[in-house]
Amino acid sequence: MFPKKNFWIVLITFVVVISAGYIYYNNVYKPATAEPETPPVQTAVARRGDLSIFTSGAGRVVPATEIALGFPESGVLIELLVKLGDEVKERQILARMKTKETPESLAVSLADAELNAIKVQQELDAIYETAEMDTALALQAVESAQQALEDLNNPELQQALALQAISEAEETVKDAERALYNTQSTASQADIDTAYVQVLLAENALSKAQERYGPYANKPEDNLRRAQLLSQLSAAQQAYDATVRTYNAMTSTGDEA
Repeated sequence: MFPKKNFWIVLITFVVVISAGYIYYNNVYKPATAEPETPPVQTAVARRGDLSIFTSGAGRVVPATEIALGFPESGVLIELLVKLGDEVKERQILARMKTKETPESLAVSLADAELNAIKVQQELDAIYETAEMDTALALQAVESAQQALEDLNNPELQQALALQAISEAEETVKDAERALYNTQSTASQADIDTAYVQVLLAENALSKAQERYGPYANKPEDNLRRAQLLSQLSAAQQAYDATVRTYNAMTSTGDEA
């Protein structure tokens, strides 16, 4: 029994050794001793010359710069002064076209264009003149406002202005009375018309004086501006009354207007 068992042990050991040797030979020994394979090499003879490279593709060829040319009106193209590939310069004439315009109509159009240019220039000049006038008036208004402010701060000047206004009103009354005396006789229609215009002017001046005095009517009596406007209103009233008397004398009505 034991000899048979030993036989199997020896047999199995032998098979294992043979298998291990085979594996070692194929995987370790043989690859280490095998010569490396040389890859195939293509050779060519060197020569001198130009290097040519070809490329291909699909698409649409477009110009780098494209400018649309045309005429301001329709017509018949009668002459083309350039051809494809020509180099052109600025303001160069490229083509000629025959239109329905005649030399006479072109002259009229040119005259109209020049007239429009003159009108535009005149309007522009008027705008500039108006702007300059408005600026001057604005500056004058500022100066007048500053002067009025300085006058308000000067009581002596206000009193002098009031006295001057009263004196001028009295002188106006005297002139009107002299005119009344001189017009007791029948006056001409021209004199009557002139007297009526004077009445209208005096009435307008009186209305403006009343408008200026209105906002100060309820101010204290020692208010300098109120005193000045009141004296101006009084002078305007006297001047108006004098012109009315003169006009009534000329028309022989004897009534107050």
